[in-house]
Amino acid sequence: MQFSAYPRNIRDILSLPRQHVIPRYQREYSWEKDEQVLEFWEDLYKQINFNVKPITVKDYFIGSLVLIGDDSKDTEFFVIDGQQRITTITILLSVLCEIGKELYKETNINDYKSFSDVCYSFIEGTNNENFKKFFKLDNETPKPFFQKKILYINKDKEIKPETLEEKKLNEAYNFFYNEIKKQLSNNFINSQLEFITAIFNQVMRFQTVYITVDNRENAQTIFETLNTKGKDLEPIDLIKNKIFEILSDEHPSDTAREYWDKIKYNLSSREENTGLSEFFYHFWISKYDATPNHKIYDSFINSSVEKTKNGLTAFLEELSIASKTYIQITSPLDTDWKQQEEWKALRSLKILSIFNKTNNLKIPRTFLLSLITKYREKKVNIHALSDVLHKVALFHLIFSAITSTRLSGLEKTYSKFAREISNCDNKLDSKKILEKVEEKLKTKLKDISYTEFEKKFSEIKFSNNITKDKKLIQLIFSIIEDEILKDTTELRTDSITLEHIYTQQKNTSWSHNIGNILPLSKELNEKCKDLSLRDKMEFLKKSELTQVKNFCKQYENTEEWTEDLSKERTKELAMIIFNFVNNTLGNNEIKNDQHPQP
Repeated sequence: MQFSAYPRNIRDILSLPRQHVIPRYQREYSWEKDEQVLEFWEDLYKQINFNVKPITVKDYFIGSLVLIGDDSKDTEFFVIDGQQRITTITILLSVLCEIGKELYKETNINDYKSFSDVCYSFIEGTNNENFKKFFKLDNETPKPFFQKKILYINKDKEIKPETLEEKKLNEAYNFFYNEIKKQLSNNFINSQLEFITAIFNQVMRFQTVYITVDNRENAQTIFETLNTKGKDLEPIDLIKNKIFEILSDEHPSDTAREYWDKIKYNLSSREENTGLSEFFYHFWISKYDATPNHKIYDSFINSSVEKTKNGLTAFLEELSIASKTYIQITSPLDTDWKQQEEWKALRSLKILSIFNKTNNLKIPRTFLLSLITKYREKKVNIHALSDVLHKVALFHLIFSAITSTRLSGLEKTYSKFAREISNCDNKLDSKKILEKVEEKLKTKLKDISYTEFEKKFSEIKFSNNITKDKKLIQLIFSIIEDEILKDTTELRTDSITLEHIYTQQKNTSWSHNIGNILPLSKELNEKCKDLSLRDKMEFLKKSELTQVKNFCKQYENTEEWTEDLSKERTKELAMIIFNFVNNTLGNNEIKNDQHPQP
């Protein structure tokens, strides 16, 4: 396969004497004026600083273009991916050209005519060999509407859209036309040329990755790789290229490569092999800017990070340190937290890592990254760190692991607090932020009613064939033993085996529920096997776990374990956990209910 891929802006692309053809077999133009077209316009507009003289514009990444053609020759290129974007850009250029013509008619100022001509030079080109005119974008499907309404310098204003595609093209054209005319009338009456020139210049600064392939088969392979297999050229790739571009000549020893390899090594050094893109996204929104992942590159370009040798070297150093902290969050080890007073923090991180595996819980990582970074910088003390981590873990025990409540809004909340923590210079300021975090979690937890929680809790199951909730059940028993009953011996989650009180072999509708399960050592579990409750008692009484001892006292005279008893115990366990978590976060316990013994 022969292909080339280069970063190019729209000015470079449309300045070339080549035609970009959208084949018939490609997807029709489908952007909605109130969705994608509106977003395109808003993104464009945000990049322009109208408050300075002269007005300034910025580089802005809009995605990749995949084409069939030989990039060494200026011939016909077939657009395989990116047709929506390049069509929308052409529509906007057409609108600017038309408005320039209208303003020239109104004012007879030659600058408007010149502006219109320049805009049109990016729509219509001239072949260098035979000097024939051609359209730089040729869409084969909506002919002749696209040509007569969009591409022609003298437009057919009487032509009407007939197909759905033509209607969408027409709507996009009218949207841009009306938006620009509105701004010219309301805000830029005395500087109309400056305004339309700024819009044009911003379009020219749009950045893309321009990929050309030698044949359709290979183009389709790349297209599928980019879009189906999740291998798209991501913002992190563009950021890397930008960094390497600036540092390449400055660092003959390839410091940039050394840092980058170290970052990748850190992220892949443990059980959870964390992707570079995911890490960078969490790092960026935790410290610099709350922005969607697909806009990270633009955020980086426009950020306070100095795009110089020293600035980017310092940034890579910061990234390297952050990557080490990040992997300690995603895959925490005892060796990360060697001091005895750090044990509680480690335990909470391990709990959150369990939720990541069982519930794909990643949104707290932004906050955790900033928090632990500040702890390492001695801007947060160990007690404050441990306390807030504990509350975050317990909050997500109920909110995520048990009830699977939607996390809408929480990602923004966590990243907001993360950036606030990042800006703290002392322990007092950090403490104030952590108090706000705890208050937010407390308030958010009130959204979960006990009735809802109990229902979800009763659905937790485990058997040899149903293992999804195994770690969650182990964790629940661990919390009961270590934190509620406050036994002096730590009950490690991974050391707990689960014994079914009524044998799971009967496979009843209730035998897999958490109310029918006890934590036991492996040795005692093997001795109990499929015995009746009465016969199991002599072994259960040998357990060192306080909750098992309490169970034995409560049921030592019970001859047979039944479904009703299992359901009753499920409710008891549910209430214990619910009360404990709410109490820890500062909410009142359930009214009119006793706090039963586990």
